[in-house]
Amino acid sequence: MIKREIIILTIFLAALFLFFGTSSVSADDYNNYGLFIDGTKLDGTSVARMFNGFTYVPLNKIKANINVAIVEDKTTNSITISNSTKSIKIINAVTVQLSDNTIMDLDAPLIFRDNNIYFPILGLIDLLGYEVEVMDDIRSIRIKTMGDAVLVGKLVDAELNKKLNAANAESSGYPRVAYLTFDDGLDSKVTPIILDTLKKEDVKATFFIIGKTIEKNKSLLLRMIEEGHSIGNHTFTHIKENIYSSGENLKREIDKTNTALFDAAGLVTSLFRPPYGGTYIKSDELKAVLNPYRTILWNVDSMDSKSRSIGSAEILSSVINQVKNKKSAVIIMHDSGTHMETAKALPDIIKYLKDNGFTIRPIMEDTNIYYQY
Repeated sequence: MIKREIIILTIFLAALFLFFGTSSVSADDYNNYGLFIDGTKLDGTSVARMFNGFTYVPLNKIKANINVAIVEDKTTNSITISNSTKSIKIINAVTVQLSDNTIMDLDAPLIFRDNNIYFPILGLIDLLGYEVEVMDDIRSIRIKTMGDAVLVGKLVDAELNKKLNAANAESSGYPRVAYLTFDDGLDSKVTPIILDTLKKEDVKATFFIIGKTIEKNKSLLLRMIEEGHSIGNHTFTHIKENIYSSGENLKREIDKTNTALFDAAGLVTSLFRPPYGGTYIKSDELKAVLNPYRTILWNVDSMDSKSRSIGSAEILSSVINQVKNKKSAVIIMHDSGTHMETAKALPDIIKYLKDNGFTIRPIMEDTNIYYQY
């Protein structure tokens, strides 16, 4: 079944490549792709998701855009999905009854997550008659409901121009930009102090989270999101031998954290920071695993993880010495339990950055920074 999905999507990609110059990608790359309906881009919470090797779309979120009605019948444990031309009933998440009473099984079952119905994208093609086009250049999938919809190539060009204009505006509008990033949390003692400081100073940061810390600290994760901070993946265990011994192990570590983030907060992120930095992700095997992600490194090291005895004054001095001649600074710090001195240094770091003309911003998925692997 997985092969069938890859074949069908590859056909679409090949057609796009011939007509619009898009590049082909593997099926795994469609995770976290944004969604377009005809010529309309949906908001960032509506993205394609991968479950068990299949690509899904959040049907509840896009039903109005694709003119679909959904009726749930809890007495028969069934869901009826219909548009202007077709109607299907899905029983027990997998068995499909067509309008002519033909019975068949979905290639991939419905997934119920975060009060949403995730519907396999192949079902949109096979059962509801929509066209699906993959726009790799802008990491998006377009679901086509109208025959005269705008050409996909024009959508790609418009989106790329929009990003270019935004990058130019960002460059001219913020002569000096600093990104505060924190690795290795969540921690019940240090992380709240850092969040309190960021809130007091009205500053947003980026947290690269270790997956195994999430279950005991869900409230901290939800607070980060509510207060506008960006969230990235920092593997599940942070244990070098678990992470980098093979591409399969790296993918497992990342996937486990992605699942933990989604289960705890409904969060999907494409930001990733490799534990111990870029030295360990040089091989083609590991690069292939990281292809769907924005792998964010840094160009300013606070040195807070180099010695257990380092004090807040040394951390501050290290940051100042490295940022003073930079226009754009990605600063690495840590918020695990051994980094109380980092929390103490943070107010002075923020004060120095503000006093010296830096705008402090979180790293978003489309942030135009250059310190990435």
